[in-house]
Amino acid sequence: MSFDVSELLTLYEIVNFSFPERYEDLIQEIVEKGSRLLGIRRLAIMLDEGGRLICLGKWGFRKGEEFTERIKNPGESGFVYLMSHGVQGLIFLEASARISGRGKRLFNIFARRIEDMVALKQMENKIKESDWEKKTILDSIVELLIYQDAEHRILWTNTSAAKYAGKRGEELTGGLCYEILHCRKEPCAGCPVVSAFKTGVPQEGIVTPHEGKQFFVRGYPVKSQKGIIEGIVEVCFEVTERMQAEEAFRTIFNSVHDAIFIHEPEGEILDVNETMLRMYGITSKGEAVKLSIAQDYSSPGNPLEQLREWWQKAVEGESPRFEWKARRPVDGTVFDAEVCLKKITFAGKDAILATVRDITERKREEELLRSIFSLSPIGMYIVNGGRFRLVNARFEKLSGYSQEELIGREALSLVHPEDREAVRRNAVKMLKGMVAQPYEFRIITKCGEIKWVEETVASLQHEGKRVTLGNIMDITEKKRVAQKLEYVSLHDQLTGLYNRTFFEEQLKRLGKSNKYPISIIVADVNGLKLVNDTMGHHKGDKLLIACAQILKKALRPSDIVARVGGDEFVALLPRTDEATGSNILHHLRLSIEQYNRKHPRLPLSVSFGIATAYNSEELLKQTYKRADDLMYREKLYLGTSARSKIVNALLAALSERDHLTEGHGRRLQQLCRILGEKMGLSPQQLANLSLLAQVHDIGKVGIPDRILFKKGPLTDEEWEIMRQHPEKGYRIALASPDLAGIADLILKHHEKWDGTGYPLGLKGDEIPIECRILAIADAFDAMISDRPYRRAKRVEEALEEIRRCAGTQFDPKLVEIFLQVILTLEEFSERQKVAN
Repeated sequence: MSFDVSELLTLYEIVNFSFPERYEDLIQEIVEKGSRLLGIRRLAIMLDEGGRLICLGKWGFRKGEEFTERIKNPGESGFVYLMSHGVQGLIFLEASARISGRGKRLFNIFARRIEDMVALKQMENKIKESDWEKKTILDSIVELLIYQDAEHRILWTNTSAAKYAGKRGEELTGGLCYEILHCRKEPCAGCPVVSAFKTGVPQEGIVTPHEGKQFFVRGYPVKSQKGIIEGIVEVCFEVTERMQAEEAFRTIFNSVHDAIFIHEPEGEILDVNETMLRMYGITSKGEAVKLSIAQDYSSPGNPLEQLREWWQKAVEGESPRFEWKARRPVDGTVFDAEVCLKKITFAGKDAILATVRDITERKREEELLRSIFSLSPIGMYIVNGGRFRLVNARFEKLSGYSQEELIGREALSLVHPEDREAVRRNAVKMLKGMVAQPYEFRIITKCGEIKWVEETVASLQHEGKRVTLGNIMDITEKKRVAQKLEYVSLHDQLTGLYNRTFFEEQLKRLGKSNKYPISIIVADVNGLKLVNDTMGHHKGDKLLIACAQILKKALRPSDIVARVGGDEFVALLPRTDEATGSNILHHLRLSIEQYNRKHPRLPLSVSFGIATAYNSEELLKQTYKRADDLMYREKLYLGTSARSKIVNALLAALSERDHLTEGHGRRLQQLCRILGEKMGLSPQQLANLSLLAQVHDIGKVGIPDRILFKKGPLTDEEWEIMRQHPEKGYRIALASPDLAGIADLILKHHEKWDGTGYPLGLKGDEIPIECRILAIADAFDAMISDRPYRRAKRVEEALEEIRRCAGTQFDPKLVEIFLQVILTLEEFSERQKVAN
C-alpha cells in the first residue's frame, strides 16, 4: 500500500491521539480530527451489548434525527466500520462528498484507531467496576495486559498475553515480564513500565524488544490507599505496521524536494526536514529549531506583519500560498521562495506545516520568459476572459494599437468580422489539443489596414490564473506571394487567361455537373510561328494578347477561357447549346475582322472549331477532341491565305522602311535586268532576279530600327542580329506562294565569291548567279546613296570599290561586264559628269 505526502501527513495525525481520561474528551478529539482531516460531517459510535446497539457517542445529527436508517443506507458518502478487536459494534462516518477509493483507506485506518481507543477505554472502565468483571473483560481484550510487581515479576496476565507467550496464564505467574514475553535479559530500553515505577504516573511509549517488532506500551501504577505503588498494569499491543508507516512518512518528510518547517502558530520551530537543512545551509536539526523564522530565515526587507497574518489564516483553516525572500543564516544570502502553509496537529497540539520551495531558477526562467515576451520578433499576447491582459511590443507594431489601448479590449474585436467564428473554433480546438497546426485569419489594424496573420494559442498559469497565451505572426507578404503563386499556377502569364492545368480541372468538374448542354470552342492563331521567326516573339506575343482580349470580351462571365498551348485557346461554355455556341462564334469572327481593320500592319488570323455535349453520356474530352479536329480542318483550309495575308503585311511594312525609298528598288531592278541580259539569263531567271531585287531584304522587317538605322558602325552583337535577316527572309518567302520560288535566292543573297559571306559560307559558282548579280548591283547603289551613318560616294569612287573587291566579294567576270555597261547608262554617266 502506497501513500502520497498529503496522505502520510493525514495518517501521521490520525494515529497520534492524546488518549484522554474521559469519554467526552475522547469523542471531542475524534470529532475534531475527523472533520478537519477527513471532512467528516456526521459520526456515530455504536457498541453491541447483548445484540443491542448502544450509542456511545454521535455528532453532526440534528436533534431528534433518526440516524439508524442512515447507518443502514450509508450511500457513496457514508462509511461503516464493524468493530471486532476487543470490542463489538460499529463506527459510522459520513463525509461531505463521495468517498474515493484512496479516501476509504484513510477512513478505515481512522476507524481502526477509534476502535483501539474505545477498546482501551472500555477496558479501563471495566477494570474499575469489579474484579470479576475485570477477569472476564480483560481476558476478552486482544491487547496484552500484564500486572507485575516492582521487580517486573508477573502477577497476572490476560488470555491475549498468555497466547502471545505460547503458555497458559498460570505458567506465566512469577516470571519476569521481559524474559517471558520478549526473551530478553533486561527490560527494554525506554520501557514506560520502568518510568511508571519511577514517576508514579502513567507512562506510554514505543519499545523495540527485538529487531522487526515494535510495541506501544502504557504503564499504569497501582497504588495502595497510602499512595504506595504496589504494582504496574502494563497494556501493550504491536504497532510494527503503524511505525513502519510513520517511518515511511519520516522518510518522505526528509526526502521531498521542498523544505518543511513545523512550527507553532507564534513561529517557534518544532521540527524541520533534511531538505530544509540543505536548502538553508544548516548542519543539524538542533541548530535549525533554535533560530527564528522571522529574524533568521527571512530577508530583512520582507513584510513580517504580513507573515503573521498568513500564520493566523493558516490557524483558521486556510492554506495561504505566497512568495517570500528567504535568507540563509550561515552567509546571509537571499533566495526567492514559494511558501505554502497548512494547519496540522503535532504532538497533540495545533501547529503549522510550512513547505518552502526554492524558486530562484523559476524566477530566472520567468525573467527570461518576460524578456522573450517583450523582445520577441513574433507578436505575443495574454488573454483572460476574452480580453487582452498583456501584449508585447511586436504585437503593438503589428496591430497599430498601444498596450494601453489594447488592455481590457475584446481580443476578437481586432479580427476581421468574417473570420471571427472560425478563429473562435480553431482556438478552442488548439487549446483542447485537437489540432497542432497554426491557423490563419485576417485582422484590421488601427489605421484600417487588413493584414493576414498566423496564430497559435496555449493555455498556461499566469499570476495564479488560467490564461491563454497567443503567438501571432504577420504573413501578409507570405500570403500575397502564395496567392500570386496560386494565380501563376492556374493562369497564363502572357495573356492573363487560365492555363491548361486549370482548364483540365474544370473539364473534369463540368463533366460531373448538371450544367449541360456544354459547348467547347477551340481557337488557334494562324501564322504565329512565321511572325515569331521573322518579326520577333514580341510581335507574336502581341497577337496572342489581342486574341485573348477578343475572346474574353466576347464571351460571358460564366464561360471559362484558357490558353492551352503556344497558339491554342479553349473556351468552355456551360449551359450552351449548339445554336447559341455558333452565334457566339460568329460574334468572335466579327470581332477579329474589326481588330484587323484597326491593325492592318499585323493582322490577326484565327482558326476555330466548336462542338457541343448535351449530357454526361459523352465525355467532355471527346467533345474537346471533336472541336479540336474541326479547328484543324479550318486551319488547313485557311493556311495558305492566312500566311499570304501576313507576308503581304510584311511587304507593306518593308516598303515603308527607309532603305527602300528614294528609288532604290527601281534602280536595283534596272541594274539587275541589264546584267542579267548581258549574262544571257532565261526569262524565268530574269523574272526571279527582278522580284529578288524588290524583296531580297524582306527579312529586315524583323531587325530593330535601332540597329537598322544606327548612325555609326555596328557592334559585333548588332552584326550578329543583322546577319539573321537572310534566314528570316527565307522563312517569310516559303510562307508565300508568290515568293516561295525565290526563297533560296533570298537565303543566299549575302554570300561572297571567296566564301566569307553568310549564312552558308558558299563560294564561287556555288552561289546562284542571280545572287552574284544582285550583290554587285546592291553594293554599287548602296555606295552612291546616302546612309544614316555616311554620305553617298561619287560614281567613280563606287566603281573603284567594286573593282577592288572583284575576286573576293564579287564574281570577277561579272565585275568586268558591270564596269563596261554601267557608264553606258544615262543616269550614272550624268552623275559622274556632275561629280567631275
